[in-house]
Amino acid sequence: MTSTSPEVTAVIPTRDRWQLLRRALRSVLSQENARVEAIVVDDASREPPDEETRSLLREATLLRQEPHAGVSAARNAGITRANAEWVAFLDHDDVWAPSKISTVIDAIKSAEAEFGYSSVIGVDDEMRPLWISEAPAPDDLFARLLRGNVVPGGGSGVVAKTQFVRGRGGFDERLSYTADWDLWLRLAQTARAAAVAAPLVAYSCHAAAWHVGGWGARPDLIHEELDRLARKHAALGVHIDRAAFDRYLARSLWWAGCRREAARAFISAGIRNRDLVALARGVGSFRSRRTAAWLRLFPRVAPPDPAWLAAYRRGSGPYRLGAPTRVKP
Repeated sequence: MTSTSPEVTAVIPTRDRWQLLRRALRSVLSQENARVEAIVVDDASREPPDEETRSLLREATLLRQEPHAGVSAARNAGITRANAEWVAFLDHDDVWAPSKISTVIDAIKSAEAEFGYSSVIGVDDEMRPLWISEAPAPDDLFARLLRGNVVPGGGSGVVAKTQFVRGRGGFDERLSYTADWDLWLRLAQTARAAAVAAPLVAYSCHAAAWHVGGWGARPDLIHEELDRLARKHAALGVHIDRAAFDRYLARSLWWAGCRREAARAFISAGIRNRDLVALARGVGSFRSRRTAAWLRLFPRVAPPDPAWLAAYRRGSGPYRLGAPTRVKP
């Protein structure tokens, strides 16, 4: 590998969200102390990219997936084309801190591990912090993954050795909502992980998010996937807490500002699972912010605002394109 070769391939699946994609792609191109190639996989968008997006995409490789095949197939297409030793994943509505890649890879190398992740900060439409999901300790990661998807950030949090991911078959294209959980299970079963305590991913909470707008309206589809995941890993002893997943889905709707939908989801979950906590939160979703805080719909105190996130909102520092070192594949 030459000094100009990419060290990391960032795979970004997208569909009909060019404005969000620009935000995500800028955060990839702004990575510090790492040579990163960006592969954007367009999963059969119905409209072509606008001029601003086309200009930015000149710094990346754009793959077109036709017909529409889903997020797992899109990520796998990017893995297949990856040229770097490491591969990382970023959903088109999320954002990386400029030190995300270099910090996680340093942690992986220090731990002599094969993959790693960081804590994640949830943000609203204006990129203001809402909550923090802390990176779990890697020592008991596999045991915890048998009970739930504890790796924060969904498909935006993990960096792994490319050949290691390929050797495990990449993402299961029969899965969507649980596809990342499924892959992390397979990675953690045989490999060492590394964790970074700092929040280096901004996870976007908005009504157009695919897990809210699409899956959020169809909890039955989520339960079908949970059943499929449990059957696939039955030999490992996967045990899924359905009530916890229903509460998570309802909470995601609440964070996205879909208060009425969140209330319905909480109440439905409470009835289905005989979950008094969910029922109480369903009622609280219509109440004041103070009541919602008491019901733990959100933290009583907003999490600290990382300097990199504030810089991103201002469009300053490393997020001015042209400053970072970029590698065009």
